[in-house]
Amino acid sequence: MRIFTVCLPHLCEQWQAEIQSKLDLETVIIRSNTQARLDRQIQGDTSVYDYYPFQVISIDFIKSDTRRNVFIEKWLGEDTPFPDREAFEWSYELGKDYAHFFDAILDFTRKLIAPDPGRAERKRVQYWTALALLRGVMSSPAAGIEMLNTRLSNIPTATNEDESVEINPVQDSEFGFEGDYTPTQVVERNDWSSHQRQQLKQFAEQLQQLSNINSDQKLASAGLILEDWLNTGFNPVVFCRYIATANYVGNQLVSILKKKFPKLDLQVITSESPDELRKQRIEDMAKSPLRILIATDCLSEGINLQEHFTGVLHYDLPWNPNRLEQREGRVDRFGQMAPVVKACLLYGADNPIDGIVLDVILRKIREIKKSTGINVPFPEDSQSIIDTITQSLLLNPDRKIVTKKVSEANRQQLTLFDFSDFDEAAAAKEKVSRKIDQAAEREKVSRGIFAQNAIKAHEIEADLKEIDEAIGDPFAVESFVTTTLNNLLGTQVTRTQKGYRIVTANLPPTA
Repeated sequence: MRIFTVCLPHLCEQWQAEIQSKLDLETVIIRSNTQARLDRQIQGDTSVYDYYPFQVISIDFIKSDTRRNVFIEKWLGEDTPFPDREAFEWSYELGKDYAHFFDAILDFTRKLIAPDPGRAERKRVQYWTALALLRGVMSSPAAGIEMLNTRLSNIPTATNEDESVEINPVQDSEFGFEGDYTPTQVVERNDWSSHQRQQLKQFAEQLQQLSNINSDQKLASAGLILEDWLNTGFNPVVFCRYIATANYVGNQLVSILKKKFPKLDLQVITSESPDELRKQRIEDMAKSPLRILIATDCLSEGINLQEHFTGVLHYDLPWNPNRLEQREGRVDRFGQMAPVVKACLLYGADNPIDGIVLDVILRKIREIKKSTGINVPFPEDSQSIIDTITQSLLLNPDRKIVTKKVSEANRQQLTLFDFSDFDEAAAAKEKVSRKIDQAAEREKVSRGIFAQNAIKAHEIEADLKEIDEAIGDPFAVESFVTTTLNNLLGTQVTRTQKGYRIVTANLPPTA
């Protein structure tokens, strides 16, 4: 016996619990942020769908771009359109002053995690501190300043209890939303010397001077992309990792873009606002023909943006590849009326961390997607891969990532990363590439489970017509409900742009 339950994303856990309680069956939940973990628990090439007999599947997972080629896009004369996703990359190079700053802080982090025989127990916290520093300052000057200033105002000595924490707090989690605040709590654990504290203060002062579009080429590149998208009729969502970065991007770009687009509605939405307020602000943006939403990953799950937005700019690269699809899936999904949506990965060509994340993890996923139409769940723990490579990068200054630019057919410049002088990165890339290829092959086989090619439309068309005649088509149901409410119950029914509004005073009380 096999049972497949398809439900809305937020009901998956509820269905799982109900099936366990009522039927005593142990189910697994299949959606974008669980499939990779389930795949890793299976030996051999058996797919998730064949291996687990009882499944609760998110309807978003089935209807997403991952599965769109599996489903019939026109069923019994009814169009069910999906947009085409135009995915591309945009690289930038650090300006002279920012590059000098980055070299200085990279050298600082290397010294921070240098082996110290007398303090071996501090290795993990020191690495997390270094990683948090690098990710923060390369996200935006504002994120870096927030981290540096917080540390300077409150720097306690770490305790052995800190070493009991095994999950890297700087990572992007595989499941759910881990928060969008800068990881100040991580770096506060470090036991800083007075000299290091002075260096941190100087770093914060340097970042303050770099907080403008002339010095920050990442910000300038984002401005160019957004201006081009607005000129060509696209309304984008810009995803940032941290609240400080989202606010920084919004504050810096709003005045610049509004000079060219006076009617532009640019909003910044983060977890600082309650969920209902976020939804209301997004709905209000629909009134403007030109709109840009700058957000953190608090919107990467659970809120559909396809009605109002047609592009996704990854201002900060996601360190978990599943997050890539979660972000883009907010816009590129069933119900998107635009024929084309855009998705851009913005990265630093001279940022080694971006190079590792992009070339070892994200590019292979997109390559498979482009060639096969399949969005493959990442078959490894992405954070452990990043940790292995970045630790080697920081501990061994001789490890180098060589880059070169090539021109693609669409006249875009692509930065290639050469890991031939970086054994750990080259080995990780080869391993990841092989496992993703294997996962893609399993996915091709598993697609047949959801495919409708075995269903003969003409055989069930008569049954569907009988059901429609019995319960009525949508128009008949609409007419019945509105007429009954008004004539039988005396309820006032007013038609609105999106549907109907009723006055509930005359409705009978519920049981």
